[in-house]
Amino acid sequence: MTEGRNSVNAQDRLTQDRLKKSKKTGKCPLCKKEIVHDFRPFCSKRCKMVDLYKWVSGHYVIPGDPNQVLEVEEKEAKEEWQSSSVDDDF
Repeated sequence: MTEGRNSVNAQDRLTQDRLKKSKKTGKCPLCKKEIVHDFRPFCSKRCKMVDLYKWVSGHYVIPGDPNQVLEVEEKEAKEEWQSSSVDDDF
């Protein structure tokens, strides 16, 4: 019975090794160190949290006119509200 377990463990290890080799390796977008699988696409928890902070604080911005974006969002919200209020009447 131990042979069966050992062969399964060996197969699992081979599968894991193949997966590790097949995964693309690269560099962390912040510090350019090697990527660590657990923190992909970053190298560490620190770089992952720094990137999250940049998103939350507004450092990453899509270029464009903010007023135009607000107008489109207001229009879409009005249309959605009007369509939902019509549905509620029935």
